[in-house]
Amino acid sequence: MIDDAIAWGKKRGKTQEQQVAEASDKLAVNFGAEILKIVPGRVSTEVDARLSFDKEKSMQKARHLVDLYQQQGVEKSRILIKLASTWEGIRAAEELEKEGINCNLTLLFSFAQARAWRGSGRFSGFAVCRAYL
Repeated sequence: MIDDAIAWGKKRGKTQEQQVAEASDKLAVNFGAEILKIVPGRVSTEVDARLSFDKEKSMQKARHLVDLYQQQGVEKSRILIKLASTWEGIRAAEELEKEGINCNLTLLFSFAQARAWRGSGRFSGFAVCRAYL
């Protein structure tokens, strides 16, 4: 799995930073796909936290992760994309849910964040929000 991810990164990335990002995504998906072979339900894979304040890049990364899973034959319904519950992350999750991408909002530490998530009223699919107390 690791060698596969490294080879993938080298093939896909032009710069070393891009290669590391691609290899990291591929490794996370490789592990997730293996877990799904023995565990019923969904697997949660995290969007890079450095993208937490960039809605568009978070959405791009989420779609990329889903695409990598689908290349391995994993159905979209078995994937949870984990996003930070920043304002941008919540907005990204709203749009991703409309595309049928299930989201897991995390890093929720305040009532204001919870209100932003719940108050939007735009989650029609399977959105999970985890509070840390």
